[in-house]
Amino acid sequence: MSATSAQFIIELTNICNFRCTYCYLEHSSTISQNSGHKMNKHVAERTMEYIYKNFSNIMSHVYIDFLDGEPLLNFPMLKIMVERGKLLADPGFFVFRFTTNGSLLDKNIIEYAMLNNIYFNISVDGTPHTHDTNRVLDNGSGTSSVVFDKFDLIEDKSRIGIISTYAPNTINDIVSGTEFLIEKGFKNIELCVCMGISDRYDPQELLSSFSNAVDIFINRYDKNIYDCRNVALDNILETLFSKYINGSSGESRGCIKPYKVNFEGDVYSCDRIPKEFNHRIASVFDKQPIDHINFHSKHSCNNLVFDSCSTCQNSSCCAPCYVYVNDFYSNLLKNGEYAYCAMKKILLHKALELFNRKKGDILFNIAFSRDIKNKLLDGDYEIT
Repeated sequence: MSATSAQFIIELTNICNFRCTYCYLEHSSTISQNSGHKMNKHVAERTMEYIYKNFSNIMSHVYIDFLDGEPLLNFPMLKIMVERGKLLADPGFFVFRFTTNGSLLDKNIIEYAMLNNIYFNISVDGTPHTHDTNRVLDNGSGTSSVVFDKFDLIEDKSRIGIISTYAPNTINDIVSGTEFLIEKGFKNIELCVCMGISDRYDPQELLSSFSNAVDIFINRYDKNIYDCRNVALDNILETLFSKYINGSSGESRGCIKPYKVNFEGDVYSCDRIPKEFNHRIASVFDKQPIDHINFHSKHSCNNLVFDSCSTCQNSSCCAPCYVYVNDFYSNLLKNGEYAYCAMKKILLHKALELFNRKKGDILFNIAFSRDIKNKLLDGDYEIT
């Protein structure tokens, strides 16, 4: 995320029709869990006006991400915010995205998203068997039967993402799940893990499975096959091109410090850190402008991280707040390193090795260098 952009997480509702076993919202101290609330039209319109008023003069664009609960349970408010954004700003200023469990997707919603350039993520945990292990309904039954049949409704899979989350009971399925999603034709895959302080699993087994899953993409990129991408790996590779090839001072993208607006219009700095660090800092109904310099001063992510984070060379591409969602730092390896850190290092080291091996390859350059992509689009770059 560049310095000329901002992100807002919008809670259209805190209701969800799933009861995923690893869901951080079920244990969050900043979310009113599934208490039946939905954002209304007044709050939705005011939120867009508030964001535009406070950010249009200092940002090139603002990401609006509909998360928390199942946003499609309040799809009418999503449409209202998109339409209000069109009236307020020039095209491209507001970038809308949503993350869904997929159960409510239909042809009309997909067409609306495509027509309005709305990128969306679907939570799909690999194969149907793996998915049904943790992504369940109130009665404990699996949900693949109400999600996987929606895949055929999506004609352009390059404009959606898949988020796959693995827990202690599905560690061994990371590779097979990734291969399954690639075979299904998905273009953008994000691999996540969710391990709590009380969970019992073999960290070395997790690291091995994760490493093998990353290798699937590494091996494809080595062969210049880019029809399916790993989101985190791509971010690192693009950053390496920016820093070492194009001479930019840019850093890997880690925590982007998003703002959060709940269904009532209250503004928080974030919702993925403990409540004691995350107080209400504003309301979309406030008349005074935002103090941008001190807007995040009510909390500090730096108060949350361990001392070792301040000296870690990988800190610029890390988002340690996720650790506090599921206590992932609590799981120590035999060498005293945290499992979360070890996974980050696997990703970084594999990306760096690939970059050094392939940075002279023109197709690899086109795939990951934003400067070259832009020059190609502008007709200023010729492939010889």
